[in-house]
Amino acid sequence: MASAEAAEPGSDARVMPELRGRTLRHALATLAPLGVGVKVDGSGLVVAQAPAPGVALPAETGVRLTLASATPR
Repeated sequence: MASAEAAEPGSDARVMPELRGRTLRHALATLAPLGVGVKVDGSGLVVAQAPAPGVALPAETGVRLTLASATPR
């Protein structure tokens, strides 16, 4: 079942990309063309994001990225 918020394939809608596992620099570079505001919590790699990947981004949408350092094994 498809989410009601997911963008239609082939549409011009802005869609939230998958950012988990990326550096902040890479995540911000990916989001820049979408023109969204970004709030960042933490440092390290992206471990959580809101909205979820694949969700259509309406105008004036804000994005929250949660970052954490990799833990040594």
